Parts: sequence; structure tokens; C-alpha cells
Amino acid sequence: MRSAWAAQAFLAKKKSAVPSQRGAGTIERSQRDKAVRSKHGALPRLADRGDFAPTAEIMLAGVDERPDCHGLARSVNLRLLRRFSRIHYCPMKRVLLRRFRLCGACVLVAAVLIAVQIALASSAPVRAWRGQIELPTYPWSGVKHPYFRGTDRLNIYPYPMLDFLSRDRTNRVYRTVVLENDCLRITFLPDLGGRVHEVIDKTTGQPMFYVNHVIKPALIGQCGAWISGGIEWNTGPQGHTVGCMQPVDFVILPPGKDGSQSVAIGETERIYGTKWTVVVTLRPGRSFIEERIRIYNPTDSIRPYYFWNCTAVPNTKGFRFIYPMTLGTDHGAERFFNWPIHDGKDLTRGTNYQDAASIFAWECDKDFFGSYNDDLDRGVVACANYHVLPGKKAWTWGWGGYGTMHQADLTDTDGPYNEVQTGPLTTQADVGRLDPCEAISWQEWWYPIHGIGGFDFANTNLAATVRLEGGKLVLKLLGTGEWPNALVHVSDDRRVLLDQIARIDQQHPAEVTTDVDDAKRFLIRISTDGTTLAEWNFPLDLPARTPPPRKKAPETPAEFVVSAWQHFLLARFDDAERDFKKALEKDPQCHDALVGLANIEMDRAPARAADYARAAIAVDPNSGRAQYALAAAEHRLNLEEGSADNARNHFKTALESAWKATCDPLTAIPARALVARLLIRDSNVAQAAQVLGEPGPWQADSLCRGLLAYCLSARVGEAGTKNRLSDSLARQNLEVDPLDLFARLVLALNKDTEPIVSLVVPEGTDRNSIVHLIAQVRDLGGRAILSSLAIDGISEGGLEPTAPESPARAPKKRRQGGVPVLAQYETLMAVDWPWRYTDLPELYAKYNANSRDGKLALSLGNLLFHLGRHDAAREMWKRADELGVEPAMANRALGMAALTLDNNLDTALAHLTKAHQADPKDAIVARDLSRVLHRIADVSDSPERKREAWQRARASLESAFEQGKGRSDFVAILARSLMRLGDYSGTTKLLDTVRITIWEGAREAHDLFEEAHLAIGEQHLEAGRAAEALAEFNRALEYPENLATGRLENAREAHIHYLRGKALAALGKRDEAIAAWKLAAEEPPSGDPKKERARENARKELDALPDVRGH
Repeated sequence: MRSAWAAQAFLAKKKSAVPSQRGAGTIERSQRDKAVRSKHGALPRLADRGDFAPTAEIMLAGVDERPDCHGLARSVNLRLLRRFSRIHYCPMKRVLLRRFRLCGACVLVAAVLIAVQIALASSAPVRAWRGQIELPTYPWSGVKHPYFRGTDRLNIYPYPMLDFLSRDRTNRVYRTVVLENDCLRITFLPDLGGRVHEVIDKTTGQPMFYVNHVIKPALIGQCGAWISGGIEWNTGPQGHTVGCMQPVDFVILPPGKDGSQSVAIGETERIYGTKWTVVVTLRPGRSFIEERIRIYNPTDSIRPYYFWNCTAVPNTKGFRFIYPMTLGTDHGAERFFNWPIHDGKDLTRGTNYQDAASIFAWECDKDFFGSYNDDLDRGVVACANYHVLPGKKAWTWGWGGYGTMHQADLTDTDGPYNEVQTGPLTTQADVGRLDPCEAISWQEWWYPIHGIGGFDFANTNLAATVRLEGGKLVLKLLGTGEWPNALVHVSDDRRVLLDQIARIDQQHPAEVTTDVDDAKRFLIRISTDGTTLAEWNFPLDLPARTPPPRKKAPETPAEFVVSAWQHFLLARFDDAERDFKKALEKDPQCHDALVGLANIEMDRAPARAADYARAAIAVDPNSGRAQYALAAAEHRLNLEEGSADNARNHFKTALESAWKATCDPLTAIPARALVARLLIRDSNVAQAAQVLGEPGPWQADSLCRGLLAYCLSARVGEAGTKNRLSDSLARQNLEVDPLDLFARLVLALNKDTEPIVSLVVPEGTDRNSIVHLIAQVRDLGGRAILSSLAIDGISEGGLEPTAPESPARAPKKRRQGGVPVLAQYETLMAVDWPWRYTDLPELYAKYNANSRDGKLALSLGNLLFHLGRHDAAREMWKRADELGVEPAMANRALGMAALTLDNNLDTALAHLTKAHQADPKDAIVARDLSRVLHRIADVSDSPERKREAWQRARASLESAFEQGKGRSDFVAILARSLMRLGDYSGTTKLLDTVRITIWEGAREAHDLFEEAHLAIGEQHLEAGRAAEALAEFNRALEYPENLATGRLENAREAHIHYLRGKALAALGKRDEAIAAWKLAAEEPPSGDPKKERARENARKELDALPDVRGH
């Protein structure tokens, strides 16, 4: 009898290859909003039973412990029986224990039964559990002021700006989720955007990706703080994601029928209300990470989408990118590069980059790519359907001073890294479009490789390297599964060169060799038991790509509409409005432009949106998009209308227009959803159920399905047989999105017969998701539901902390019941800045009932400004200031609005001065006030007023220095103030004593460091102190670590070297002076007038020396 690990290996032989990933991605539109399917069959269900437990039930099968296998008598003993009793229940267990010593035959029977039970258990060797990890951490904190598109030019509200970064290291405990099979162990950090912290390749014991063993944020993300290492789920909206340093939802899913285990991660992002979900799966015996990613738009507005799977890999001297392409492009698809060799440089080699660079694949028609470290002899492979996932990005910080300094701000000892990224968009200057009730989803696979020297081909089953050496073909193969009798076939266009059996597995690379004589092109096929594992031609067919024509400026109405929508998706609403109106100038009947303008005005001016929609309907009465836009606008007017009669009229118009929009296939699904929402809110639940229950593509949509389930639930509709259908619909939604709290609510409404319904949320649920669920029910008019609902996990202080869970122990059952939602409703809804337009009516109602509530006025102002209603917002901020509530915040908002919207420096100065007086230690207010003062000085003709402005700026910054001294923007404006006042020594002292963190690419603090030392040096030189001058000029060439700025490869320093030459000449060091002037004169042009003058002056100095003339 074999031991457990041997039984497991026996069962593994029966595993079939995972189907090819071709066709695995889908763009879900209308009727196609279903789970991702492969061309060769449906993916396994996420769960094999209807209800989803808050966490998966974990059964340890003992597969990570190799039992004693040196004989039957020792392998079948009480220790093994006890181990078995811990991991799997067997009806015979007690009998076996009781009769263990009766006879040898009983021992044999026991051995057989135990081995069978362990073998059965080993068919599902994937485990998942919650835990904790303590990591060295450099703390970060948020700005207390909200940042808006309209004032701060940042698209992050309601997320806080997290750019207060400490450089005092401490330790912090983070929640973890661990997913493990016999090949890989993945550690997630739900508290940090759900990122993958570490993946261990258990076949080698080495990390699959770059591991950063310290949490050390740098200013790289959209909200400031961002960390490197592992995998970031970069959901944008453009740039490193807003939620990367904040908690997201997670749930461990029940085991699949094939023994697989999955973890779902995601959130409803709060800028646009779209939902992203990543389901990460490990399968028994496979060494790949399987990811199913979905982004869904449940709102009634057109939204952007953006996603990049950002993995970090070690940047060693032997690193190379492996991208099967012939052309790459930059971030904005403006410059193009031949791949792999461009201008004599091998772009695949990491050592060939001095500065940071990103290259995106252009029209790559292969499903695989990745990287390899030749010096470590290991790498990473990514596989996905290139039709669905065309984005392939290579990123490096480079080996120069710039990248080295930036990476020092991200880690302590883990060294440099590069990034290998995938995404559904071609470059990161692109955003996609999701119409209401539209989703995009896809699947991708990642796995580690080693021992094969790179790869020329890869799919989800194996990676292969092919080399031609001395008339022989050498093929190295590493699998993601185990196939002991794989057939390796190699042929050319004339004959079969090789048919050989080889063992392919995840641990030991297989190598086969065959004579090929003078053959140059080969067909290679790997198969087993009639199943093809891989097939490709060598060399690969890589079509030569050419750069596309440069984009032309829009000329026709259609081109202006396309341009406008791109601006809209990038939140450049003024530019979008301009281009839509240009389209109308060329064609006053341009229907698409009118619909676009209706969408722009939807949140900021619903009445104008309705007017534009009506104009579009006048052009095309059958336009579903125009009718839908009118319905959405009228719905907003209905929610905000104070008069009951007017509100009813808006409701009727919205309902009528939504019904008309259902007749257009383009809008049939979101229009049905809107009709249902209107009816449910109007207490017409039965009619809403009828609308959604009719046959049509909306039955495959998550929102429609969820609304129908809600209508049929026991607490909302009538109790009866329809509750089973309600349950079924809710479970379907959970299969598509395991983090769907609304579906869990429906199940609770159907299940709980008590007066108070207890909703048990997964333990990985973030508070923001609870709040969003409450808002969803509220917006359906479900106050009665909320009054009878208690959410398990909510205490008087909010969500309870998640307890750690050992992998060897099943989770304890959570307590049932909880604090009724309405008892904590105000607290929960008031914690964060409001962002939904549906929050507006409730906030107005509360404010109208108590107009002396300054906090309500402030919240209303924030929401109104976010929605684009700037004038109304400013009135509310003024009211908050009058009531004495957060005067620094209210006046800062008013001042920034005056500055950016009105370009009124005097009004901005008045409000920011008032904000500074309210809180002199607020570094953000002091920074903004100083910027206004500098702008006033710049436009003033009076030297006295200039100096007064600079002095005021210095004074305001010095009062907030303690809070701002680690901020590059704060220190830079203070240094600039000192420079303008002629205090060069004070500037250098300041810049020598602070330790700042800088935004990626920022250089102002270092530029001021250079400028100050040059100014001091010139003073010394004029005074005849040449040695002191040279010391200052040399310091201007430095890049101090405390300023966190590195030297760029193409840095232009002619102005410094020219001055160094003058100081050296004054010291009588002629040869060194000539060398310095040559550096200045021979420097490439920069376009900077100051540096061009220095180059010219250096040439004149050299020409004046007879023995170096004509240099």
C-alpha cells in the first residue's frame, strides 16, 4: 500500500490538460453578460452548492505532510490514524481504533481504508485561509481636505489624498488571505487594495514575483501613496489605482468540484460606481494562477473602465523581457520602437535602460509573454487571449540615478524591480467605455518557470525553449501540470524529425534533442493520450508591424463626437463639451452630439440634460440612447423636486421615456432596469417583477437579475413559490460576482422569518460596501426593509475587526443578529464624503429640516461640487463657514474654486487667508495660500508688493512647517519663497535638513537646491573667493538622498560646468577649466535659453585659448 503522497500522485496522472485559453475572454454587452467561457467548454462553477458561506470550509488533506513509507507496520499506526481522524471524518474510524490490535488482517483493512480516504482527500489539495502578517511599515496618512476635479485637477473624489508619508519605520499587522496548492502559495493583503504580496513557487522554494518585505509608500498612485511588489490590481480610473492603499472586499469561495479553490477580491469604486471583481483560482496539481476579472457598470450613466494587472519582477543584471512582437510604443502611442533591437539597442535587456521607460506591445498576435532572469535561471509567464487582452506592458526604472533614487523610496533592502503588465487596453493613455448594464470580463493565467533559460513559446500547459546548436534542435520544456508520458513531435516540411516520449512536470525541466541537418523551420507538437498540450511553429511567425498614421485633428461632426467621448471618459468634461458643440456647429442635427451633451449635463444640470435629450429625440424619435438619457435626467429631477405634483410629472416622463428606450436593442437592458427601479420605488413591485420576468436579454444581466430577485423575495413581494426563483436568481448573481452583497441580502430576506432579518456578510467585507448596500436599498424606496434589517458584523462602532484564522482550524460560526441598520444609518452614511447623486435628496431634506447644521452644509457642498454644481456648492460652503463648521476646510474649498474657476486671485487670497487663520498649522492650506501669493507677486509690477507677498508666503509656511516638512510640494514652495527673498543660505540650509518624498517625476526641490548653490557660488566668484565658489558649483551637481531625486541620463548641466570652468580658471587650474568648458560646450542642445547661453560662452572661452582652438 502506498502512502498518501503516492496516492495523490497516482490520482494526478488522471488529470487532463486545462483547455486552451483562446476565446476565454468576453466583452459582456446586453444579452452576453454571463460567466467567462472557454472555446473548449465552460469554466468550472465558482461553487458546487447554492449558498456561499462567509468563508470557505477548509479541509486539510495532509498532502503537505509526507507519511512514513518504510513499511506497512510503521505506516499504519496510531499516529497516522490520529492524523486521519483530524482531517477527515470516517464512519469506520472508531471501529478501527477500538480493534486496532486484534489481528494483522485488521491492520491491513485499516491501511486500505485509510489510504483510500487520504487519496480521496488528496483529490482536493487546494487550501485557503485567513491570517495575519506583521510587516515593517512606513506610515502614511490622508489630507483632511477633499480634492476635486474642478479645483485640484485630480479625479479622485471621494477618495482622500494620501500624500503625508512618514519615513519613521514601525511594525504593523495586516490581514492576509492565503491560497495554496502543492505548487504555489499566494498571500493577499486585503487592507492594501487586495494586492498579492507574495507568491512562493513551491517547486523551487523561490518567490515567483518580486517581494518587497517592507511597506514603504512613495508618491506614485493617483491618491499619492503607492507600494511596489507582488501584483497590483490597477483599476485606475487612470494611473495607479485610487484604492491601492485602502481595504477592499474579499471572500474565500467554497471548493470547486475539481478540488480547486478560489479567492474573490474587489469593490464598488466610489468615483463612478462601477464594480470590479478579481477571482483568483488555484487548481490541484497545476502551477498556474488563474484569474477571472470582471468590470461591470450598474449605474445609469456611461462610465470609463481601466485595468492593468501590474506584476513586479526582480531587475537583476540578467533580466530580460520576453515579448513576442516586432513593434512597441510609448505610454501615449506617439513614439514607436522596433523590437527587439531599436537604434542598435537590445530593448529586451534590462541593463540597457538607464532611465525609467515603458513600452507597450503594438499589434502583438501571440497569447503569451513574460520575463526571465538569466542569472537566477527563473522567470514568469503570462497567458491570455490576445484578442481580448491586447495590452502587454514592459516597465523599468532603469539602472541610472533617477530610477535608483525612486526605488530607494519604495524599499529598504529588496533592490530594483521591473513590471510586466497585462490589460484590456492597448496603452495606459487609453480608457474603455462601459454603457449602463455593460460589463467586460476576461481570463488570464500566470505561472513561474525555471531551468529552461527563457521561453520561445508558452501556453497554459507548458513553456518551451528551442535552440539550434550545431545541426541539432534542443527543446527544453517545463509544464504547469504533470504528464509522465507526453509525446514530443518535431517535423519540418519534409519529414518527421522526432517522436519521443518525455516526462513533463512543474519541477524538472524536460530536454529532448534531435538532428535537424539544414532544416530551418519546424512544427513542434506536445501531446498526451490524444490531447494536444501545445503546438507551434519554430521560429514563431512574427509579422513586421509598422507605426500607424499620426492621428489627425477632428474635422467632421463624427470625428468631433469621437474626440468628445474620449475626453468625457477621461473626465475632461470641458473639452468634451467643446467638441460636442463643434460637432453641432458643423451639423445642427448631429444626434450623437446632442446625446453626448445630455450625458455631460446629467449630474450637474439634469434639466439641461433633459433639454438636450429632447433635442436628440426630435432628430430621431426612435433613438433608445436619447430616450434613455431623457429618462435618466427626468429621474434625477423627480428625486430632487420639492413639489409633489412636479415630482410626479417628472416620474411619469421618466417612466414613459424608459419604456420607449426598451424598444431599442442598444438600450433595452438598462432601460428595463430603469423601468423596474422606477416602479419599485413607486411601490409597484409586482409590475416591476413582470417587466423583468419577461423573456429577453435582460435576464442575463446582473442588475436586472438582482432587481427581479429582490421583487420576488419574501419580504418585498408576496411569500410563495416565487421565493425559490428569487433564491435562484440571487445565486446566479453570486456565481458571476461572489462579492455581490445585494444578492446575499435577497437570500437573507427569503430565509429569515424573524421580525428582524439578519444578514451575515462575508468576514472580508469592507465598511464602504455595507454603506453602498444600504444606499442601494434606500434608493429603491426600501426604508421598511432597512428598518427590519440587522447586519451581522456591525457594532456600535461600525464593522467588527476580522479575526485571524488558522489553516488548521475551520472558522468559528459568526454570531447571528446584529445592530439594526437604521440604528447606525446616520453614523454609517456620514463617515465618508458623499459621492452618489442619489445621496443628494436625502442631504437636502435633512438640511432643509435643520439649516443650522454646518456639517450637513459642508457635506452638501462637497457632493454638489463633485457633481459639477459649482455655484450651489459654493453657497453651501459659505453657509458652513458662517456656522463655524470646519472653517479651514470650507474656506480652502472656496479659495481654490475662486482660483481655478474664476481666476480671481484676490478672492482666492481672502478665503485662503481665512482658512490659514482658522488653522495655521495646516500644511495644505499654507501651501495653497503661498502659491496664490507667488502668483500675485508674479503679476505685480511693484517690487514692494512682490516682496510683501513672498514674506507672507514664507511666514505662512513656517507656521505649518512641522506638518509640511516631509512634503516636497511644501518644502519646494518654502525654498522658492526664500530664493525670491534672496536668502540663498537659508534655502540651502532648509534643503540640507529636510527629508522629503517626491511625486514620481517631480524635480522642483532639487532644481531649487541647484539654483541656490549656483547663486551662492556666483556671489563667491564675484567676491574673488574662487575656491568657495567651486565648492558651491560642485555641490550643484549633487543629488542628495534626502531630496529623493536622482540624476537623469540626459541631464543638461552646461550652465554648471561653465561656471565651474570659470572658478577653476581663477584658481589657475587651466586643464581642469578646459575640461569643464568642454563638457559644457559639447553637451547636446537642451532648448533652455540659460543652458544654451552657457554652451555658447564655454565655446567662446575655449576659442580664446590658442592651443585648444578648433576643439
